[in-house]
Amino acid sequence: MGRLLGIDYGKRRVGLAISDPLGMFASGLETLDNRSEKRLLADLQQVIQEHNIEKIILGLPLKSTGEFGEAAETVQGFGEKLSQVTGLEVGYEDERFTSVIAQQSLKAQGVQPSRQKHLTDKTAAALILQQYLDKRARETSENSAF
Repeated sequence: MGRLLGIDYGKRRVGLAISDPLGMFASGLETLDNRSEKRLLADLQQVIQEHNIEKIILGLPLKSTGEFGEAAETVQGFGEKLSQVTGLEVGYEDERFTSVIAQQSLKAQGVQPSRQKHLTDKTAAALILQQYLDKRARETSENSAF
């Protein structure tokens, strides 16, 4: 079974997380610069090949009300390009508050998020991916109960 790649897409940095081979746990992988979309797509293709990725989960930045806004549309546009370039399915997961939770988690570990923004990005990506994995596990469990 291939792994899943979680992505916290940002204008400057893109945090990445990866699932374990069984698709149960997410862990932060790395943070990529987002100065050139062409370079970012090439870097992501390399990560996908190196880690046998079978599906991509992109964090969807909905408004606090749950509505789509400009940021969500930008991420969906990037997701469509990423799917075309890689040939992989791209899913979306609500990423509201993941950056705040990531910062709080890092602070609890004694890390200053303002000085280690790349850690915040890959931690947020791990939170996004773990949320997706947990939801998928619940759905599988509910379906197998019948």
